[in-house]
Formats: sequence, C-alpha cells, structure tokens
Amino acid sequence: MFGVGYLALTTAAIFGPPWMLYLLGLGFVKWGSIVTWVGTVIGGLLAGKSSKTSGNGPRSKSPWLERLAKVGGFVFIVGAMLAASTALYVVLAKIGASDRNWIGYWETLPYIRSRIIEVPYIRLHLHLILLALLVAFLLGLLFSSFFEINIFGLNQFYRFRLVRCYLGATRWVPGFRKPQPFTNFDGHDDMKLSDVFLKQQYRGPFPIFNCALNLSGSSDLALHTRHSASFSLTPRHCGADRRRVGYVPTEQFARGVMLGQAVAISGAAASPNMGFNTSPLVAFLLTMFNVRLGWWFPNPGQPVWDQPGLNFSLYYLLRELFGIADEKSFFVNVSDGGHFENLGIYELVRRRCKVIIACDAECDEFLQFGSLGNVVRLCETDFGAKIDIDVHSIRQQKDGFSLTHCSVGRITYSNGSLGYLIYLKASMSGDEDVAVTQYRSVHPSFPHETTADQFFSEDQFESYRMLGQHIVRVSLRGTQPGDDPVAIAETLADVLAPSGCSSEAFLKHTKTLDRIWERFRQAPELHHFFDELIRQTIPPPTSTQQTQAADLHAENEEMIMGLELIQLMENVFLDLRLDDFWSHPDNRGWAILFMRWARSPRFRAIWQQTRRTFGIRFEYFCEARLGLPRDTPIVRV
Repeated sequence: MFGVGYLALTTAAIFGPPWMLYLLGLGFVKWGSIVTWVGTVIGGLLAGKSSKTSGNGPRSKSPWLERLAKVGGFVFIVGAMLAASTALYVVLAKIGASDRNWIGYWETLPYIRSRIIEVPYIRLHLHLILLALLVAFLLGLLFSSFFEINIFGLNQFYRFRLVRCYLGATRWVPGFRKPQPFTNFDGHDDMKLSDVFLKQQYRGPFPIFNCALNLSGSSDLALHTRHSASFSLTPRHCGADRRRVGYVPTEQFARGVMLGQAVAISGAAASPNMGFNTSPLVAFLLTMFNVRLGWWFPNPGQPVWDQPGLNFSLYYLLRELFGIADEKSFFVNVSDGGHFENLGIYELVRRRCKVIIACDAECDEFLQFGSLGNVVRLCETDFGAKIDIDVHSIRQQKDGFSLTHCSVGRITYSNGSLGYLIYLKASMSGDEDVAVTQYRSVHPSFPHETTADQFFSEDQFESYRMLGQHIVRVSLRGTQPGDDPVAIAETLADVLAPSGCSSEAFLKHTKTLDRIWERFRQAPELHHFFDELIRQTIPPPTSTQQTQAADLHAENEEMIMGLELIQLMENVFLDLRLDDFWSHPDNRGWAILFMRWARSPRFRAIWQQTRRTFGIRFEYFCEARLGLPRDTPIVRV
C-alpha cells in the first residue's frame, strides 16, 4: 500500500505536469473538462453525505450514489494532484528560468502550434528543490503549532449558532444579555457542563451527551465493522468504556467542557471520521474542504487529559485526512453519536434503566428502523441485554399510513432485571391536524425530509412541531406527570401491543364459546361441571341412593362437553398462536379461562382419556402452560 501510494505521488509529480501541458497544448483540456471535474467532485461529496449511502455497495438504498461517492473521491484526488503538481511546476519554472518567454508557442514540441502557455522542460538545481521543500515543511510546522484544527473547523460555527438559538434565547431579561453587535453572540450564553447541577434553578434530568469515539485506524478486530465506540459527556465524567481511554472528571477534562460544545459535538454529523460510515475517500474530501464538525479531545487514558487543546495539529490533521483515528494517541477524535448509535439508548441500557423513552426522528422515509435494529444488536452483543420490541403497527400500511406512532418493548438485562423501552417514531397515522396533513400533501416525504436542509421555513417548522406534539399526546394519553414511569410503561405495553391475530379469528372462537355457555345453561346435569370449570368449586360426594339414581346420560353429556372444550382450546391455540403469543394482552382472557378449566377434576379426567386424539404440539402446550398431565408416552402415528 505504501509502495503504490509513493508510486502515485511520484508519477503525479514527475509525469503529471508534462502530460497536463501536453493535453493543454492539444486542446483536450478546456473549460468543459474543468467544469466536469468540479461537478463530479461536488456530486461525490454530496453523495457521501447523503442518508442513502452507507458503504453497502449493491445492497445500498441507492447503488448509483454509492458509486458516485467513490468515483468522486478518486476523481478529486487525481485531479487535485495533477493540478497541484502542474501549478508547482509552472511556479518553479518561473523562478528558475524567469528570462524565458512563457507566452508563445511550444518549443519542445515544434509540431504543435496552438494558443497555450509555454512551459518547456527545465532543469532545476537540487539545492533549490530541497530548499523549497524545507521552507514548505517549516511553514507547515509553524502553522500547525499556532493554528489549532479544532478552532478552524466548522464545529465552532455550529456550536455558536446552537448556543445562540437555545441557551441565549433563555436569557430574555432586558439588559441582562449583552451580545456582540455584528454576530449577536454573547460569551456568557454558554456554561460549563460540570456546572449544570450547581445552578439552583436547574431541575431537569441528568444529561448524557452521546458521541462517537472514532477508531477506524484501530487494529482491534472487534471494531472491523463499527470503526467506533460510545463516548459520553456528562456533568460528572467524560470518556469511553475502552481499556486505553476510560473516564475522567468533567470539571478538569480539557480544562472544562462547555455545554454548547457538548451539544455541538454530539450532533457533529458531517465529519471526515464518521464511525461505521467512515470511508477513506470521503474522509479525504471532507478534510480537504474543511467540512469538519468533529472534535479532537485529549485522550482520558493519557497524561494529557486535562490539556485544553492540541499543541501540534499537523499530525492529527493527517490522521483525519486519511481516516485513521485511533485510541492510542494523546488525542482522540469524537463526532456525532449517531456515527455509533443514533437513538441514545446504548448508554441508558448500560446503566440498566427501568424505563427508556426514545424519540426516533431520523430520516427514514420507508420506515426501515435502521437505528433501532442497530441498537438492539449492539446492546445484546455488548451488554447481554435483550430488547424485545414489535414495530409492526408503526410500519406503513397499504394506504401509506401507520396504525400507531409508538411501540413498547421489554428489556431483559443480563442480571435478570427487567426494563421497558417506549419507542416514539416520526410517522403519520392519518388523524393529524389539517395543517400537518396539508403540508404532507405538498411534501410527500414529510416527516422524513432530508436532514441536509438546515434552513426550515415557518410552515415546515410548525408542521414538525405540531406532529411531535400530536405523537406524544396520542401515545401517552391517559397518563399523568406524577404517575410511576414503570406503571406507565406496563400500561402502554398492553394497550399498544400489536394484534397477534386477525379480529375475524378471534370473533369466530368467541361465538363458539357463547354457544357452549348456552348449552351449559340449558342442561341442568352440566351445572356441577360448570361450577368446577368457572367457580373452581368441587361438589360434595353424593349418597349411594343419589348415585344409583344418577342418569348415565349426564356422564355422557359431560364427556361430550369436555371434548368440545378441548377442541375449542386447540382451535384457539392454532389460530391465535398461543405458543408464541401466550402473554399477549389480547389473549389474556383466553389464558385465564383455559387455566381455570385445567384445574377442574372432571376436565382433567376427560383430558387424560382423550388427549391422544389431539395434536402433539397442542399436547406439549397443555402440559407446559396449563399443567395438564401427560403420564403415558405419546404414540406417534
């Protein structure tokens, strides 16, 4: 790899200028070629930032955009190297042979006569070349020592706008805020992250800012796909759960992390190193164009963890340029938490929270739930926490709308404790306000318009705000602010659970049960059997005279009725898939009814006599769920 890279640089430096000047002389390189090169580069840059590209190649949402992102990077690198080498050749030629007439005709190629800048072959002295290289190297060292790449990236611009928009807007007292006249910024709008709980007026939740620790240059094979790890910023500690990183107190970390800084880094979506989306070609492009929203923090696992910033930026700029950031250096590259896990659930599962509320507003037009699937895999792999959630009701139906906006999942942690995930998804169910539905009729991709649009109009902003308010009100209806969060989650899990079967099958078995109840009511000889099934009371033994007077017909009726009940149980078992949906809220009535039946001595006796006439899976189900005996071996025919 190093050999190929060195060969490419050497070829561009030595043969690039003559080739470019030769093509210029022939007229092959004109403005059209330059415009095509610029357009390809810009197209590749936009394709690399698009939400439809993820580095999956043909399996991607848009394979053509994937190819454009890769081709754009190659085209830019080749064109930039040829242009830079040609420009440097011309400049050095001017310096080394200034007495020549550069506006004229080609002297080295007399058979070409065209309008072009003449740059003949020039012999430069070795000491001039070495001197030029030394000057360039010294200038690079000088700039990298005095100009920190953190400050000259786009993160500062992003951070200041966020602070002005939210923190500055809260300082509404007239005369209290003193902004700079031109930028409208006030340095006192922001505050230290560690001071959040020191402010007496703050009564909000404990903030955890989720970021991605970029490790695309790490040799750890466990990071082959992720290229990153979770990096959290809290008022107490900052760091990552990595052996070479660890955690340090926030108050001393980097001489104090600011609240606006933490928010900006946590949302640094456009960065050369982007976790599992990192691509060397895109990293090269974004670094060259200074599209860098990430941040270089001192490594918490190194002695310099309390330093405010970089002392020598060139080394880390090159690591960012080639997308090879790791955790071994004194500084680590941190970017948007979505480059590792986009919903912010990962760190809450690490803390084994009882109730987690996640609001998913990512650009997911076809409701594929990519971020949710990613965090389910990560939590089970890293923490052994199983998240069981069904989002079928949120998916788009045939009419293009969702049945619900919310789904509740159950979390089983590695220590056996349980938790709940209340998952809210930006979706349309058709019952929204007319203002929201009208906006969607004009913008069909709403509420999943591209995140590249950072300049919302008023109707766009209001539509998203009204939809978010509607989703919360509808999903959490019936709850009060003082209610126990676990009780709220349990109630929502039952109410919002997707249906396990069709309503037609459910109603069919209900009608069958109604007919059975009517037979019980009309047959007096079945009343004792009914008492055992429903009231769980066993009638006292009858006298010999009563026994002799008992009608044999009653025994036959009980046997027939018991068979009908067992057959109804099997039908319900098959149609409603009770082996998979036994604990489903809609099936609770059937479950309780069947368990009552299974405690009746008469019913158990009938089951023992006739169980072989039913399916083997149903027999296993009755033994496991209802405790019905299976004393003799099952005969398989």
